[in-house]
Amino acid sequence: MNRLIPRPDQLEDIKHIIDNPRTLCANDLGTGKTLVSVEAAHRSESLVVVICAPLNTFTGWERTVLSQTGQTLRHINAKKAGKEAFESLAADEPGWYIINWELMRRYDWRTFNIDFLIMDESAKLQNRKSRTFKASKTFRVERILLLSGSPFGNKIEGAWASLNMLWPEKYKSFWNWVTEFLRTEPDPYTFKKVVGEKNPGAVVADMPSWIRRKAPYEIELAVHTVEVAMAPAQAKIYKQFEQAAIVFLNDN
Repeated sequence: MNRLIPRPDQLEDIKHIIDNPRTLCANDLGTGKTLVSVEAAHRSESLVVVICAPLNTFTGWERTVLSQTGQTLRHINAKKAGKEAFESLAADEPGWYIINWELMRRYDWRTFNIDFLIMDESAKLQNRKSRTFKASKTFRVERILLLSGSPFGNKIEGAWASLNMLWPEKYKSFWNWVTEFLRTEPDPYTFKKVVGEKNPGAVVADMPSWIRRKAPYEIELAVHTVEVAMAPAQAKIYKQFEQAAIVFLNDN
């Protein structure tokens, strides 16, 4: 497989990540976050690299790791090879490893010696009370790279989990951070409800290391019609609705 040559803008991002061991990369889809991440980890001469990512991205990570490093990405899963990969990681064996978010959150990672941690679709961290965030906080890694085109989800308060993951000494207390950067109003259920930033852009401006690039081109949406058969229980309920004339079929 031919090695890809990073573009000038990608080389800038690679250098930034190497120079800043903890970085949040919020580049758009199409900017080459996977290539940039692999190159940064490879050029930093990290021996043990762990990628935490959604299952549907594994193929892309595999191809990029192979083309840029010549190494095979080892999957950690319930299969025999996956268990062997996990044991190799636990034994500090150099290599590139990948694990999905659902499996990652089952473990305590304090005893693992990892040189470079890449967390793809890091918006999954935004709930600071979630099992996913708590498991992620057990990693003891010097170099951490978070990747997400929408790192804070749809709520600005979701930013704190990523900030605490990357810079725990700077962002210790959630509510102290909220008081400093966000506007709140009383809420009968949660005591306080966040309604936005005090100064738009201040949260990002305060971050020690942040990368944000827009896609170099417009990406057209691909729309596909997918037919899915109903489960027997669903079909039974649907038939009951149909008989009660709650569901319209064409003009009937």
